[in-house]
Amino acid sequence: MAGGVRRFALNMTRWRFPIRSGNIRNVHLSDFHVRKIITEYLDDPMFPESGLVRCGDMLGYETDDENQRMPYITNVCSVSYPVEPLFAVGLSVNDLVMEKIRRSPEDTAPSKTFILDNARQNVLELDMPSEERMQAVLANSRGLTGSVRTFRDVAGAWRYRLTGATTEDAVVSIEQGSVDYMRLNPT
Repeated sequence: MAGGVRRFALNMTRWRFPIRSGNIRNVHLSDFHVRKIITEYLDDPMFPESGLVRCGDMLGYETDDENQRMPYITNVCSVSYPVEPLFAVGLSVNDLVMEKIRRSPEDTAPSKTFILDNARQNVLELDMPSEERMQAVLANSRGLTGSVRTFRDVAGAWRYRLTGATTEDAVVSIEQGSVDYMRLNPT
């Protein structure tokens, strides 16, 4: 999958559901090349403070009483949210695998790549391409415990794998960049 998003590439947040809810299982996401789209600010109280808006003319069609298509031009605004993560998990999930999740080099949005905030204990496997990236995940997360070990992947490159668990008040945050491999609550 390749493309740009204004809000989420994956939205498993609890915006409409009670805390600790959900029974999502066996999700495998692979080969994403995604970018957060940022648009200009709109000074309008109808849009949230963090919302950004892009407006422009769009050609549309409507049908008259005789089923004839009549073109018209309308002004359309679309909202983007630069501070929200590309991938958000706030529900109970078992066996979520994410691999080869790539952010475009043009993506300069301040949004995080991934947030886990589901108010439950989790088991997490996470591979990173460098010790610095792994240390950044550990520094930017809370309630995450575990051990990091070093190994070589099939191509011979060194990898860093965290095998750990979270407390119920944990927030796991991958600030920027790509995700090579992550598995949440393997079954």
